[in-house]
Amino acid sequence: MSGRKWYGIRFLQSGLLFIMAGILFFLYDIPWSWIRIQCPILLYGYEDGVHPGSVINRSVMEHIPLYVYAGCDSNAVIAVESRLSAEDVLLAEGRDEEQELFNIKMAEENSAAREKEGQEEKTENDVAETETDEPADAAPGAVVSALNLEQYKDMDRLISDFYVVDKSTYITAEELNVDKLLNFDLTIEKSKEKPQILIYHTHSQEGYKDSVAGDKTTTVVGAGEYLARILEEEYGFGVLHHTGEYDVENRDYAYANAVPDLERILSENPSVEVVIDLHRDGVADGTHLVTEIDGKQMAQFMFFNGMSRLNSVGEIDYLRNDNRDGNLAFSFQLQVKCKQYYPGLARNIYLKGYRYNMQYKARSLLVELGAQTNTVEEVYNTVPYLAHVLAMVLSGDGGLAVPEETDVEER
Repeated sequence: MSGRKWYGIRFLQSGLLFIMAGILFFLYDIPWSWIRIQCPILLYGYEDGVHPGSVINRSVMEHIPLYVYAGCDSNAVIAVESRLSAEDVLLAEGRDEEQELFNIKMAEENSAAREKEGQEEKTENDVAETETDEPADAAPGAVVSALNLEQYKDMDRLISDFYVVDKSTYITAEELNVDKLLNFDLTIEKSKEKPQILIYHTHSQEGYKDSVAGDKTTTVVGAGEYLARILEEEYGFGVLHHTGEYDVENRDYAYANAVPDLERILSENPSVEVVIDLHRDGVADGTHLVTEIDGKQMAQFMFFNGMSRLNSVGEIDYLRNDNRDGNLAFSFQLQVKCKQYYPGLARNIYLKGYRYNMQYKARSLLVELGAQTNTVEEVYNTVPYLAHVLAMVLSGDGGLAVPEETDVEER
């Protein structure tokens, strides 16, 4: 058989495969996990009589890297060996991140409703009346309310009030142990003599509702520069703000593109202990992520953790993250401070299946600061408060003052 004829047959077979799969999935609601194994068998037959997924791995997965993960609602590990490379998964991280985050709105609304319902049902015993070590002269707008963290030893309650778990992944009770998360030492000794905190942007092209084309100060990069300046000038940390661009030509490969520079910077600056990837979220056009503190409109932010595991294949061994426990503790301790000082400013922590370059340091953090529907002013209003909670966790201190506000034009 000539090569051209062979490719023609394969093209027709692949077309029939997609049509067959679409009919079964959309018209008859047959589970995708069954379709992706059985359709190739019906169309091609067994390739070797042992591995029924081998044909579809060749004919489909070469074109759709996310194929093995799509539509897997079952927690069971699928008995098909994944042939995705680390590069494929890094591509997947970039390709599906913004689309998946559109689902957060509903999850956040449900979580907020459950939290409100839980607050209404609290008795006097539920409200923590223990003394807090936060001083009275805390930052403007700070509530400084003690949390009854004992209630969060119930994993369901903890997830409800603190997390949104993407359907692609899962988390265990051992990892969501309140004592373990709180007792993880994340403090660092302040020093302006050498960089301690690295701030960078995997998606440097992300802007806001009224961002000005060509003006980086009105994008997430500008917000990163403002955050770096506050952490350095007001709180005494050594900060390195890296403005490399990795999503200009192709956003899909942004995470993979960032790896060489990240590894080079960390190698050249071994004093760096904190790595912050600052993003801007993508939400539905009708969603406005905003709250009010001290009479100012503030863009809400969200801490984001990559779990390096998927429901469909379990742990992704070749995307191992030995710092996952530290990452989880970092976002949790920050979220606790947000609830104590600025209720409503931080959305629930989002857990997703991939790694997102968070493996380099225990104190690695991915932050979604506002969304495309927020104004630049709302974002800049928020930055000092984000810096405040970061400084408290990293210094092990409370009550650090938020710096004086300035106009956006002066920043």
